[in-house]
Amino acid sequence: MTEQIQSNKTFSSPFSRDYWKSAVVELKKPRMLAVAAMIVALRVLLKAVSIKVFPGVYITFGFFANALGSMIYGPVLGLIGGAISDTIGAFLFPTGDYFFPFILTEMLSSFIFALFLYRSKPTALRVLLSRFSVIVICNLLLTPVIMRWYYAYFGIESSYALFTTARLIKNTVLFPAESILLIIFLRAITPATNRLKLTFTGERKLAVTWKTALILLAMLIVAAVVIVLYYVFYVSK
Repeated sequence: MTEQIQSNKTFSSPFSRDYWKSAVVELKKPRMLAVAAMIVALRVLLKAVSIKVFPGVYITFGFFANALGSMIYGPVLGLIGGAISDTIGAFLFPTGDYFFPFILTEMLSSFIFALFLYRSKPTALRVLLSRFSVIVICNLLLTPVIMRWYYAYFGIESSYALFTTARLIKNTVLFPAESILLIIFLRAITPATNRLKLTFTGERKLAVTWKTALILLAMLIVAAVVIVLYYVFYVSK
């Protein structure tokens, strides 16, 4: 009964209290937990499917499952799923020495996708902004900081400049193609998730306007920049 009531509610934006109440309720739904487990397993399997571009830089496909899961079960379960998939994937399909702080990028990417896609229709605007936010915040801002920490910890700090340049080129070049493919994928699969009542099927969808979306994007980027600057000027000294 609770699930039915929740599925018929209207949520104005991620700034709505009901939005977060709904995200917490997902943790109490056995069906949603089972779906989350399957998507986490899919994310782990997709970690094995990657294309090496440069040392430490790979083209991966896990963001498809990441975006789908975040759209279905929201930011709270997304954070948990990101932590689990990163931990299991790092041990089953390692791409280098295990370094715990990388878990932050997996968790944050799931959280960001959910902010734009949970309880909403995956329009081109929302998908583009979600993918752009993940690339800028997780791939271009947070990951280089963690990688610098990683290289210093394992004594290979001289590789840092090459890594950041390669990452910048890779993410810039692939962003258009990845975004288009993600839009097609989510728009194609949404009718099925709607029929299974995994995604919001009410007449009134989550109202993410250009203004709301850009405010959310700006807040995320500012927060990421503050964290990076704090690390560079205080923590790393």
